[in-house]
Order: sequence, then C-alpha cells, then structure tokens
Amino acid sequence: MASLIFTLSDKDTFLRRSNAGIKLLALLCFSILLSTASLKMLILIASLLLLVVFTHHIQLLKQLLTNWFLLFLALFIFISDYFAYNDLLVSSISAFEFLTLITLSIVFTSQTSPDETSRSLGSFLSKLIGKFGYKIASCVELTLALLPIIFNTATTLLEARRCRGENFLRHPIKAISSYSIALINTLLEKVSSYADALQARCYDPYTKRGRKKLCFNDFLLILVIIGVVGYYFYDKTRL
Repeated sequence: MASLIFTLSDKDTFLRRSNAGIKLLALLCFSILLSTASLKMLILIASLLLLVVFTHHIQLLKQLLTNWFLLFLALFIFISDYFAYNDLLVSSISAFEFLTLITLSIVFTSQTSPDETSRSLGSFLSKLIGKFGYKIASCVELTLALLPIIFNTATTLLEARRCRGENFLRHPIKAISSYSIALINTLLEKVSSYADALQARCYDPYTKRGRKKLCFNDFLLILVIIGVVGYYFYDKTRL
C-alpha cells in the first residue's frame, strides 16, 4: 500500500514544477466535485487525470494491480451498491468514482513531496494564524513522512510471522492481539528514534520556511481548475 500512496516521481514534469499549494487546491476542488458530480462531470475529470497519467508516465495500472486491495474495494462498492439500489449503472458509477479518487491521489502524491506540501501549507496558514500555521504544516509533513514507515513496518512484521509458519486462522484472537502489540512496540521504537533525530538537528516546528514561487505552470493549472469548476456549475444549472 505504501508503494502506491508514496511514490514520488523524480522526472521534471509539468506538475513537478508547479506550486504544491496550487496542486493541493486542485486536489481539494476535484475531490469535492467528484462527491456530487454527474456522469459527464465524472468522465471529464477522469479523462483529465488519464491525460496526466499518460503525459507524466505514471504507472497507474501497475500500481493498482500491485495493490489489489483497492481493486477489491472498488468491487465491494459495486456489489454493495447493486444490492442496495438494484441498478447496474448506479453501482458502476460508484465504483468508477472510487477509482477516479484513487487515481487523483496517485497523481497528487507522485508529483508532490511532503516537504513541498508543508512549505506551501505553512506559508498560507501563517497569514491566517501566525507562527502556529508553520507548526500545523510541520505536523502534516511529519505525518506524511511517518505513514510509509507505519505501512512498511506492518508489512514486514506480517511477512516475518508468516515465514515462521504462524497461522492466523488457528488462533485468530491471540494472533491478532500478539501482532498488534508487536506492531505498536516496534512503531514506538521507530517514532522515538525519529524524534531523537529531529531533536539532534534542533528541529523547530515554528521556523518560517519558504515556498516555491508561482510560475507559468501554476497559472495554467489555475485556469484548468476554473474551467472544471465552471463547467460543474454550468452542468448543474442545466439539470
């Protein structure tokens, strides 16, 4: 799962050169629109995302097949909606909407580093709540940095127990409790080491940090956002 969510591209692409704040704005706008979008709007956003995937050489299909759990969730959404509404079209749209949201998150995280996100978020929040905005942004950055560690630790512990021949089905409650305790202890040790490293560097979450300046790419991205949002409201008025 971590390989899907946290795969930062090292290529010099259009979105990699764009400001993280504008990309975060696009992520929020598209996510909100997808929650209430019509089928035409859903197809429009999905088409834009697929265009980005192909032009930026993002290995979407490979990542989805590797992390098959997300495909299983899409299938589960399709089946549950079909039994709830007894409508094949509605259930298909729900599953397609979920996969579009996943694609949106992959595009964002593959083209934006946690450090970029933190700097842009801190710069914006500092204008509203002062230095406390930088602290919130630092918390976001640390959270994004620790999430891959949590995923990788959980996977490593699970594989280690399987290699030792442990059967989770034989004593499920005991196995789950033992695994949970081991996972928590290991994560606490890793977080403690991470905290010691930050302390050794005299890390200060209130420190003012610069952000990437706006460029021509950002204005193009803003125009795309305005165009998509404008079409959304135009489509709503026609219904």
